[in-house]
Amino acid sequence: MLKELLQNADDAKATEICFVFDPRNHPSDRIFDEKWSPLQGPALCVYNNQPFTDDDVRGIQNLGKGTKEGNPGKTGQYGIGFNSVYHITDCPSFISSNDIICIFDPHARYAPGATSLSPGRMFRDLDADFRTQFSDVLNLYLGSHFNLSCATMFRFPLRNSEMAKSSEISSVPCSDRMVQNLLDKLRADGAELLMFLNHMEKISICEIEKTTGALKVLYSVRGKITDGDRLKRKQFHSSVIDSVTKKKQLKDIPVQQITYTMDIEDTEGNLTTWLICNRSGFSNMGKVLKSVISAHKNKDITLFPRGGVAACITHNYKKPYRAFCFLPLSLETGLPFHVNGHFALDSARRNLWRDDDGVGVRSDWNNSLMTVLVAPAYVELLVQLKKRNFPGTDPTISVLHNTPIHTVKDILKKFLSFFPVNRLDLQPDWYCLVKAVYACIYEDSKRLLPVVRAPNVDGSDMQSAVIITWVNTSAVNSGKPYFDNLLQDELHHMKNMEYNITTRKTVAENVYRLKHLLLEIGFNLVYYSDETANLFHCLVDAGIPVTYATPSDVRHFLMTFSSPDTNCHIGKLPCRLQQTNLKLFHSLKLLVDYCLKDAEENEIQIEGLPLLITLDNVLQIFDAKTSKIPNHLS
Repeated sequence: MLKELLQNADDAKATEICFVFDPRNHPSDRIFDEKWSPLQGPALCVYNNQPFTDDDVRGIQNLGKGTKEGNPGKTGQYGIGFNSVYHITDCPSFISSNDIICIFDPHARYAPGATSLSPGRMFRDLDADFRTQFSDVLNLYLGSHFNLSCATMFRFPLRNSEMAKSSEISSVPCSDRMVQNLLDKLRADGAELLMFLNHMEKISICEIEKTTGALKVLYSVRGKITDGDRLKRKQFHSSVIDSVTKKKQLKDIPVQQITYTMDIEDTEGNLTTWLICNRSGFSNMGKVLKSVISAHKNKDITLFPRGGVAACITHNYKKPYRAFCFLPLSLETGLPFHVNGHFALDSARRNLWRDDDGVGVRSDWNNSLMTVLVAPAYVELLVQLKKRNFPGTDPTISVLHNTPIHTVKDILKKFLSFFPVNRLDLQPDWYCLVKAVYACIYEDSKRLLPVVRAPNVDGSDMQSAVIITWVNTSAVNSGKPYFDNLLQDELHHMKNMEYNITTRKTVAENVYRLKHLLLEIGFNLVYYSDETANLFHCLVDAGIPVTYATPSDVRHFLMTFSSPDTNCHIGKLPCRLQQTNLKLFHSLKLLVDYCLKDAEENEIQIEGLPLLITLDNVLQIFDAKTSKIPNHLS
């Protein structure tokens, strides 16, 4: 119920809302008449800083048929949603612009002049006489605490046990405790409430002290965004409203996307910073299920294609990430980010709609929304996260000066932790999203995989920079990325041998040097960490063609060393070994051993490999046609 009110306020473009529990029994000397006096007791009041428009007044008069019903651009539809207030009250009312009072009285029992045909009452243009004569009614709207001149204050007098006896809406009285429970639940959501709303920037929960009448703030959460980002949000929202008003077909709804940051701080001292990406419209109609297109056309589905993602970039967010339909659902996803979408929900609006065994147009809608709209929004977020963590103008390379390698590793760990992984706690509904994210990275050739080249093996040289080449999973030829399984592979081979800790250590050192060498000569060996090891399996699951590095891959790579556009940098051969990028005999031996590792199983072509060393320490190419006996020995 409180979320409905919050959504309605956001729709009205309010930037601030305040939920106030008022436990007082107000004086009833200056009220409309005796019938009204039961409403002078405890109430929940809800303030927002936006007045009602004439349209809104008309809409709320047609309660249940609300004018917004077919308008999915508004997050909560005044009308159906507003009806939820009857959980706690029999006679809701509000004052808007300090100049109009509207009272809903379905029983025609409390409001002056209400009848079963016209169950309520509206007072407009409240003059000084009205304000004096009915001052005890006006005081219910807390004008001494809130400026009501350009705002709205709702008041929901709690249904007491006396009212409940004769109420045709509900025979359950609403206690103070019930209202406090509702407010506690809202407070528990905290920062999440502001994440995907269109305009809201501050939410407060207050209480009036029973004896003194003072206003006490119990909890407040605020989102700070820049003026530029506020404008972006506004324009994005206008574009959505425009498409909705013109009743555009799915294919005609323009694709819009905005990314911005929001600092969210609450009165309990939680401060987090979020990177948020909102998107509307389907960019690839070919991927939208046919059933969805026709259901939208026939208005069987009146949802709007929009959604978004939010990731906490301060890494101090302790709660599980959730699914949202503008406001948080009670659904934990197991993903490393929040997901928002205009999803089809079940009737209680708590979970995503589930048709029988996931077949049906509502499940199809949710699926298309995730794979065709939310996935590219998340890929955009990853691109922005990369920019934030590794600043620089070139998307293909990042150069980190004066940065110790362990710091680089920490930054990479943070960045890679945002990639979704098919872990055990990932809810099945979200598998399709994870797959779609990786498919999208692949199809759009996004360079998000790091190949890290440190200046020297032991990282002792602080002066030179760490260079990260960003590769994409769709690259081919000598720029293709290979995942790193070298150490696991070696240790696996050794399982069959008797080996002690020393051999193991030597193997690890050799593999470490080999890796460094491969990177040095330009081979794209993807940075190895727990995160990239998991990433490899996710890419395989998503059907993306990725491979671990093998001796055959390295041989093919070395063969390209003389082509004009190669990434293979050995040097111009023949040439003294010291002057090539291999430099040391030990390095050459490591490389030769690795390249010939599978010689027993496979026919190996060594012709054309730049790995031949002659006695005079000159590195050359294996070439059957030329004799390799140095002159002075012939």
